[in-house]
Amino acid sequence: MSPLLANALPPGGTIGIVSPASPYDTYSDVLRGIAWWEAHGYRVKLAEGALARTDWTAGSPVGARWI
Repeated sequence: MSPLLANALPPGGTIGIVSPASPYDTYSDVLRGIAWWEAHGYRVKLAEGALARTDWTAGSPVGARWI
């Protein structure tokens, strides 16, 4: 089976952030990452609750969607 390769995101494209895999250490780290993508010509859209966090998880287990 050969790997499936997608086309590169065009300049001005939108990067959607659903949720990080683990909680962020500082909110400024998140803002710095968003600013980096925007400085390189991309738009960044955060999903509702994307930056929610509990003590040691990125968001509430109740709000998680399992497919």
